[in-house]
Amino acid sequence: MRASTERTSLFLTYGGTGSFSHVTGRGYTYNEFDEPLATTFGIGAQQTLARHLTVRADAQAMTVLWVPIRGAGRGRGVDPAR
Repeated sequence: MRASTERTSLFLTYGGTGSFSHVTGRGYTYNEFDEPLATTFGIGAQQTLARHLTVRADAQAMTVLWVPIRGAGRGRGVDPAR
């Protein structure tokens, strides 16, 4: 099975997802930026219809890298000097 032909190509996508928002109200502005804490991956296809015309479609899914776990941070350390 070939993944690509002369006019059709399959491709994979990947990346990170964060957010940025800018809110303006009466007498104030507010900016918020969240770092990329989620990864995205997906698959797509593109079809060449003419020399300067290509159609592309893709689907993506998102996974979260950081999820708080109840009780995380509770632990005991061992001091090797004692």
